[in-house]
Amino acid sequence: MALDPLATTADLAARNITIPSGMNADALLSSATDAVRDAAGCPISETTSAVGLVVDDHAWIGLPGGPVTAVASLSIDGAVIPESVQVNGTWSTGWRKVGDALLLNCVSLTLPATAAVTYTHGYATVPNDVVDLVCGLVAMAFQQDGDYAGAGRESSIRLGDYSESGKVPAGAESPSPIAIPDSVRQRLRDRFGTLTAVIQAR
Repeated sequence: MALDPLATTADLAARNITIPSGMNADALLSSATDAVRDAAGCPISETTSAVGLVVDDHAWIGLPGGPVTAVASLSIDGAVIPESVQVNGTWSTGWRKVGDALLLNCVSLTLPATAAVTYTHGYATVPNDVVDLVCGLVAMAFQQDGDYAGAGRESSIRLGDYSESGKVPAGAESPSPIAIPDSVRQRLRDRFGTLTAVIQAR
């Protein structure tokens, strides 16, 4: 099932971003959403995924693309691991969710191992700063008036009293009017984690 964009035309209006005549705001919002999700390495919006992970710890399995809200199943090297339950103050063999990770209790492992996890993760409501980012990317695209041939970003450099500014030539970085700077890309990746080896997104 396709996920909704991370921002809408209503979000643009709420930020006093005017849609120029002839511009397809929905298409640009979709493109900006794809760019942000690609940079983050996960959908950000709440979804259920089945992923394959390498396990290199006897006690913990970190789950990417948080926040993790529910875990449906876990298998390690093909063996189904049950959810751990507490009986008379003692936890049974299996896993239990602790934050954005799984804590393994009395599970015998030969490391490294491979795990298959199906879980629900992401935000039911997109964080405001992510909405701001998507809207900002679209606003920048509006300023370029849809001119892909002229796409580029403003750059500046300052050394002491000397300063210089200009526009990176079109095509030097991205042929699209929507491009995320490397520093922002890295912050997104650090914040949301990378959802690698996706087997199936539901």
